[in-house]
Amino acid sequence: MINPIDIEDQNHGGSSYFHNGKLVDELAKEKGMDKVKANIYSFNIQSQRMFKAVGFTQTDDEWFECDIC
Repeated sequence: MINPIDIEDQNHGGSSYFHNGKLVDELAKEKGMDKVKANIYSFNIQSQRMFKAVGFTQTDDEWFECDIC
């Protein structure tokens, strides 16, 4: 599991798509993952918008996915 939100990057828009200085999709590729899933509470509209902005699609009330190419 990769937590895409580094605590020091919260509330800084797209920079939250980093984990320990690496783009989440690069880290997912290194781990051999073909998809990244995110569970975002339905009340957290700010995070939902950020994930959609970086290419995630909403698959359920609180679930978002992004295919890794």
